[in-house]
Amino acid sequence: MRLTPETKTESLEVELSNIDTFILDNSKAAPSSVAAILTSLTNWVGPEISSSSFGALQPTETKVIKDFSDTARAVGLASKRQQLIDEEQWEVIKMLLWRLWHVMDFDRELGQKMNVKGILTMFATPTNNFITPIPEAATKLKERFGSQNWGIPQPILTNPTQQKSKAKTKSATNSKNRNDTPASGTASSLPSFTGNTAVFANKGVWAEAPPSHSIFGINGCMHHIALTNTSNYKICCEKGNAAIFGHNGFEVGQCWARQVAAVRDGVHGSRQAGIDGTASEGTYSIIIAGTYASLDHDAGSQVFYSVSGALTMIDRNPDKSKYTTRAMIKSVETGTGIRVLRTSGGAWTGCPKAGMRYDGLYKAMGYTVRENDKGGRFLQFELVRMDGQPDIDVEKPGLAERLTFERVKDGY
Repeated sequence: MRLTPETKTESLEVELSNIDTFILDNSKAAPSSVAAILTSLTNWVGPEISSSSFGALQPTETKVIKDFSDTARAVGLASKRQQLIDEEQWEVIKMLLWRLWHVMDFDRELGQKMNVKGILTMFATPTNNFITPIPEAATKLKERFGSQNWGIPQPILTNPTQQKSKAKTKSATNSKNRNDTPASGTASSLPSFTGNTAVFANKGVWAEAPPSHSIFGINGCMHHIALTNTSNYKICCEKGNAAIFGHNGFEVGQCWARQVAAVRDGVHGSRQAGIDGTASEGTYSIIIAGTYASLDHDAGSQVFYSVSGALTMIDRNPDKSKYTTRAMIKSVETGTGIRVLRTSGGAWTGCPKAGMRYDGLYKAMGYTVRENDKGGRFLQFELVRMDGQPDIDVEKPGLAERLTFERVKDGY
């Protein structure tokens, strides 16, 4: 995710000292219930984010947190001034709110690494001019995290007499125990890992599977991928380079259990987007899923593939500003082959019955302007499978591999 927000020192004039008493001006058009806000948020972020494998934001994701923080500041300043906010920045804000929405138990460490409280207040403040559902979602998140005291443990109140007695005892024994008791956070005071991630997962801490694990171990289909109890995945090795045109060393019919495993190996470069490429070079790979089945047409050797956001587009002028759309346009110009992967959610009868399968190289022949049921216009690209390749193996993955893929959801 390439972020280039200009950070400025000008204040957003957010009254951080009064954020706990902030009251959102609820208009009739704005969703108010949790269910209504979630529906509105889901529609706003779009299917690529709402159906992605990303879960709750974790305090261990240092670089992601920095990107979120920098972009939130830049977008907040631009929104307050009613200046243009580019598509990439909006995508980051969508992902930020989506991942925060999935934080059920606020971790104090996350609050220490990222000013979540200040960012949510900024989003919720009417004078900052954010569109629905940003203020509504931010307000609900503030209520949720505030009820948890933002992850800070509440002190246990005791009888004053008992408190004085305990204080004296602590004072008398403090010197004796200071060198005998391991400090909080040292190896001797942390739970040991015995092959079960339960104690780690409760706090959202990453823990790799035992090397012998049949799915997540060294020889498993999800090797070098760690997870937490949120089913949020993390690649624990150097990823393969997906920014290469052609087969890139992969065989037609090769399968993966999850998109994150395909990204790990380098057949596709994005864990979220269905299009991977650059505006200057073109598209390296695409994923055909069922998300746009109502707009797309997949006949195996010929595909009509809609750009990201096609379902929710309302503008009468098709958006060509996204880098993924520009990458597809560039591929039409260059004629370079695009790796095509299909998922089990696709509409074509030859799609894999589980996981994700590489079906070879396709050429982008051109594009047309289409219209969705909202009246919004978008670009749809025609792709044709290139000659000189093995046929698509619709039998893959086989039964044994499908059963293995099914076990991924059980974790470790």
